[in-house]
Amino acid sequence: MNKIIVEVGSTCTKIDKFNGKNIEKIDGLTIQFKKHYHEDKCLRESDIKELIQGINNLKTISEDIYVCGTSIFRTLEDKEKDNFLNRFKEETGCNFNIISQEKENELTVYGTTRYIKDRVCVFIGGGGSTEIAIYDKGIRESVNTKLDKK
Repeated sequence: MNKIIVEVGSTCTKIDKFNGKNIEKIDGLTIQFKKHYHEDKCLRESDIKELIQGINNLKTISEDIYVCGTSIFRTLEDKEKDNFLNRFKEETGCNFNIISQEKENELTVYGTTRYIKDRVCVFIGGGGSTEIAIYDKGIRESVNTKLDKK
């Protein structure tokens, strides 16, 4: 069993393979979604094509691929979002899940603390958002901010 998990951020696309027991990091992609969005006022065609090609290349490892998008995709207008989601599904066969900032925070905190026994602060700095959480056998407090810098 190999499952591929892809997190598409504003700049970095992180890819992991889970074999049912272990997580293996796979080389990600650097796609400047946020920078190009600010320049073009829409998702850049070359960025979309690069992402779709990257996802389709992962099918040599596994057909079981979960893809989620973060901050830049949360800001899209409904029409552009729908067009992107439909095209992505059509060209990859995969759903593109746009997750909330709260869900992004939760998934990252639980992923980074899975072997932690003590109380820790988790700081998540991304290209479009920043999350801070206090973890102590669960998320005790968290705060999320949106970054508008280009």
